[in-house]
Amino acid sequence: MSENLSPVESTQHKDFFDDVPANTVFVYERSCGEALWEDVIGKKSTSYFSLPDDNWVVSKESRKIGEWIEAYNNDENKIVGDILQRELDWGFDTKVRFFGKKSVVLETSWKSFLLHWDGFLALEDDCPILVKDGDIETGILFTGTGDILVINN
Repeated sequence: MSENLSPVESTQHKDFFDDVPANTVFVYERSCGEALWEDVIGKKSTSYFSLPDDNWVVSKESRKIGEWIEAYNNDENKIVGDILQRELDWGFDTKVRFFGKKSVVLETSWKSFLLHWDGFLALEDDCPILVKDGDIETGILFTGTGDILVINN
C-alpha cells in the first residue's frame, strides 16, 4: 500500500464508515489527494462549484441514471448500488477514487463503493465525483439535489 494512503478507520473520517470492513476504504494524505484532484479533475478548482466552464466534469455530456437521496434517507443501499452496477461495466476489483473536494480524496474497490456508497456521500454530498483509477473516460457526479449523473469525457 502507498504511504500516501491511510485506512479510513485510522482517520478523522472513520465515523462515516462504521459498517465497512477494515482496510477496505482508504484516504489520501492531503497533499497527494490535492495532486490527484489537479491531475484528474482540474487545476483551477477546489470543489465542483469552482470548476471552470471548460472543465471536463462541467462541459462534457452527462446523463441522469438515477437518484440517490431517497435511498440514502431510507437506508436502501442496494437500490443505488444496482443502478450503478447496471450502468457501468466496471469489474468489482476495479479501483475507484472518490473526489469529495480537492482536500478529500478516498480510494476503494468498485464492489466496496457499490455496497457502501452512503458512507462516502455522508462524508461529502455536495457534488462529489467518482472516477475509475487510471481512466477518466467516465465519471459519476452525485448532485446535491440527489441526482446521479454519468459524465462521458
